[in-house]
Amino acid sequence: MNRPDSPLQHPAGVLGYVQHGTGPDGVMVLHDWLGDHTNYDPLLPYLDTAAFTYVFADLRGYGKSRHLTGACTVDEIAADCVALADRLGWQRFRLIGHSMTGMVTQRVAADAPSRIKSAIAVCPVSAAGNRLGDEARAFFASTIGNDDAFRRLDTRFLVVVGDKDPGLGEDAMKDTFLAWHPNARLRAIPNCGHYPMQEQPPYFATIIEEFLRNGTA
Repeated sequence: MNRPDSPLQHPAGVLGYVQHGTGPDGVMVLHDWLGDHTNYDPLLPYLDTAAFTYVFADLRGYGKSRHLTGACTVDEIAADCVALADRLGWQRFRLIGHSMTGMVTQRVAADAPSRIKSAIAVCPVSAAGNRLGDEARAFFASTIGNDDAFRRLDTRFLVVVGDKDPGLGEDAMKDTFLAWHPNARLRAIPNCGHYPMQEQPPYFATIIEEFLRNGTA
């Protein structure tokens, strides 16, 4: 049996990850493009490991997936998430993404809506933010131009931001993510910047697990 917090062995081509918890509800967690699964280490003591099984995945080229190469696109990461869920035996699961991988939560929900119970986008990159690259601009432009991309989704979303995040705060989310997604709720964490899992881990854990349990926050 795996320890509640343990690195697992993975077949070639499947994202590496660290599992935390053994609960019945599976939650896949993605890091931003400047870190790896260890970004979430400060959060671990505050998570309910009896209710949830958290799988902190490393993207291709990062951490336990550093040996994996690829295009590193939003579509590829979304496909990797579904492949990892398949490997874990998760027919349906919950998904958390941070910053650039906040876009991935939307892509997975759009591509495989039947697989996602609910999703949390943490300080997600938006069209109003100043960290947007060419791919991000193209992705958001395509979703703006096609209402069906998100507006038809039944997936429940929670958007979490820090009130001190200079580019990806409440106003940016209201103008983008919440304007496009009919089932999104917004929570701002006080005295917090772009990394709530590190800056305010107890508060962040409370917000996300309340939403994971009840669909509200």
